[in-house]
Formats: sequence, structure tokens, C-alpha cells
Amino acid sequence: MHALVSEINLSEQSLDDGVYSLFINRSNDSDKPEFLTDDELKDIVKQMTEMGVRDFRFVGGVSCHYGKELLFNLLNTIKGEGVTKSIISNGMKLSGSDIKKMLDADVDRFEFSISGPDNVTHYAHQANNGSWENITTALQILKKFIENHPGYSLKICINVILTGSNWNKLPNTIRFAHKSGADIFQIRLPNPTLEGSKVQNITSSQARELLLIKDDLVNLCNLYHMEHNLDTYLQDRVLFSKRTTEEKKKKGRIDITQGLPDFLVRYKKRFPKMEDSFLRYATLTDYTPWYFMEIGPEGIYIPRGNKDGATVISEFLIEEIWFGDEYNQWRTRILAKGPERIHERQTLVGLGEVKTIQRGLLKRWKEAYLAQPQKSTGRGNLLIEYRNREAKVKLKMLDRDILLLQKNIQDTKRRMDIYSKDKERIIKLRQSLLFRWYQAIRRML
Repeated sequence: MHALVSEINLSEQSLDDGVYSLFINRSNDSDKPEFLTDDELKDIVKQMTEMGVRDFRFVGGVSCHYGKELLFNLLNTIKGEGVTKSIISNGMKLSGSDIKKMLDADVDRFEFSISGPDNVTHYAHQANNGSWENITTALQILKKFIENHPGYSLKICINVILTGSNWNKLPNTIRFAHKSGADIFQIRLPNPTLEGSKVQNITSSQARELLLIKDDLVNLCNLYHMEHNLDTYLQDRVLFSKRTTEEKKKKGRIDITQGLPDFLVRYKKRFPKMEDSFLRYATLTDYTPWYFMEIGPEGIYIPRGNKDGATVISEFLIEEIWFGDEYNQWRTRILAKGPERIHERQTLVGLGEVKTIQRGLLKRWKEAYLAQPQKSTGRGNLLIEYRNREAKVKLKMLDRDILLLQKNIQDTKRRMDIYSKDKERIIKLRQSLLFRWYQAIRRML
């Protein structure tokens, strides 16, 4: 399967210590990387469009390596049925003319990442680089522009990085999102690869207290008619963010689940004919290397252990990289690790996307399994007998319904006959002299 989602970073990612490290330099005579040119980035986006990518996400920043004119050019280049385009601000400074050009380029979604309802909370775990001022200004411009031009169809999303400094300020943050004209409110956890994420993470007691007010937060979002991920995220990602799986060692009797992690035992018992390899794939919690491709000035980012490295792309086509060794090694590592709780940075199909993928895979497997010819003739005879009995039951129910309808028809005819006789008697009575005499007396009284 080809990539479906592409995230294009406009800022240099290797500047963030602990997040990215340059794996291969394109310049052999210098320690500094040679970044992708504007034309090379345009060619990459063109190849992705032809390859079938349907979701393009452009990530900005307070300082961007590429200019806005290139961004506008790329947005206008990306076209096609079912293609969506998103702008993830990341503190990027946007003027009214910038937003107008993005809307004219059919941008479907604007995302703004904040850390709280005010600048003090926002800058609690990051440098005061003007990102809060840029975000609030862009939100005001965007809200005012949409009010004056209701013809544009787009959604505004507020992403909140949940930390120990803002977990108890979520109600005010939701109110801030509503005042800013947001349509979607989402919470995220700090990226575990970032330095200082352990300091930012909320404690177990804070997570439990947050779960107690989950219903109030959900009701507040529903009151403001905002989509949200509070239902699944607070429980699956926050309270139970770290869950380890241990393998059960069966002794004595033969067990079909032997050698599988405990998490997969119930699936194997439910689907004993399912291959172990497919079972592991259908129960993963991270499908990123099967649908997601991330690009930046350094190249295409592929995780290598705890860091992401930028790979050389000048000598290869995008499709060759997607089906190449480095992506396959990434997929192999995820399959080998098995199910685990991981940090979820972006979504594929909205809220609960991992469970949606899992249900879809299991459904496709059941459909394929049932479509196969059955080897056992006895089982086939039992199935035919069951269907014959089911058909006989349906015939009896139809016969009963027919009898009821016949009785209803007979009763209706009888009522019609009685009504017709009564109608004739009433007409004769109204035409009689006695009835006319009665009407005359009533008028005199």
C-alpha cells in the first residue's frame, strides 16, 4: 500500500536537540547538511500526489527554512478528488493576506498548538519566542475572515500539549478554544523523544483526578459544539499511557496461544484459524510506517531507534524509498515489539483511528475466511440443513401473516356493510316531515 498521509516541515528539524539527527549528509566535504532546494521539494510533493497521497499537512514554525511563497505554490499545486490540505501553525506568523491565500488554495484545516489558555501557561515549558502572540493574532484574523466570508468551508483545530502545568486548566482552555472559533479540540502528550518531557508529563494522581472530571470536560465541548478526543484519549493515552505486556508460559497441556503475548491470547482464542503474523499486525497500536511519510529540509525522516534520521532522496524516487530497506526495517521493528502504548502525534482517520484500523482488518479477515470453500462436507450438510429449517420457519410466519390479513379484510368489509346501511337510514330520516318539524321547533326556541 502506498502512503496516504504526508507531513511537510517548513522549518529545520535538526535544530531541535534530541528529536532529529542527520543520518546521512549529502555534502561529503562539510559537516553541515545540504538542504533540499525549493525545486526539489516541489518535485517531492508532485511525486507524492501521483503516488496517491491524500492528506497533506504543512508544519510551520516561528522561524521557517522555506519562504511562504513556496508554501503557497505547493498548496496551489496539490489538487485532486478527495485530497485534503492542512496548516499546522506551530507558532508561525500569519498575516491577513497569508490566510487569504491559504483559503483561496482550498486549505481544509488550520491547527494551532497551545499549552494553555494564557501566555504564562503557554510559555511554562518553552522559550518565550512569540509563538503565543502569533497564534492568537492568527486566530483572531481567521475568525473575523470566516465571519465576513461564510462561503469558505474549513475547520479550526486547537491542539493542547497536556503537561503538569496545564492539566487543571483544561476547562478554561476549552473556553479559549470556543472564543477563538475552534471546531475541534484535541489534547496530546509531550513527545517522549523531547528533552524535558519527563518533567512536563503529568503524574498518576493528576491523571486520575483528570479522569474524574472527564464528563464535565466532554459536556463543555458538546455545549460549544466542538469535536474532541477527550473520551478515548484521557483513558487510553493519559491514565494508561504505559502498559507492558508479558508472555504467558504454558506448561503441561498444548495451547494454541503458546508463545503469544498475553494481549493477543483472547484474539487467538476468538480466531483460532488466524495466522500469528496477521494477528500481530491486526493488533498493533502504531500503523505509522504503513501510511505516513514525514519530510523536511533535511530529507525524509525515518525513525532509527530513539531518534529520527534524514535519508538521502536525490538519488531515489519517493516510491523507491517508501518500499525501500529503511522503511521496511522500521515496519519490522514495530512488528517485533508487538502491542504497546506509544505517543500519538497525528491522526489518520480521526478519533479512535487505531481501533478503527484494527476493526477493519479483523472484518476483512473474517470476510476472506468465510469466502473460502469449506473442506468439511459434514459442515456443509449441517449448513444446508440449518438454512432449510430457517426457510421453513419463515414460510410458517408468512402463512400466519396471510391469515391475519384475510381476517382483517373480512372485518373491514363487515364494517363497511354496516356503515352503508346506517347511512341509508340517516338519509331517509333527514328527508322525513318529522325531522323538518323538529328543526322548525328548534329554531323557534
